[in-house]
Amino acid sequence: MSNIDKLNDHELVDLKNAIERELKRRADGPKVTTYYVVSCITDSQNFTDLDCALRCLKSVTEDLMEWVAE
Repeated sequence: MSNIDKLNDHELVDLKNAIERELKRRADGPKVTTYYVVSCITDSQNFTDLDCALRCLKSVTEDLMEWVAE
């Protein structure tokens, strides 16, 4: 507690703001990374699992390669 007593008004406000930001971040819950696979401008899929996204990307790539080869 003695360290808080040594803070000036500006440092106290900064500390208060930092605590409020941290509490809001914790209340919002953990951030979820989302991976997007876009096969054309109008068609996209999103995944939270990288493995699923990569399998989808592989499928989209194979379909595109088939289409180009025709």
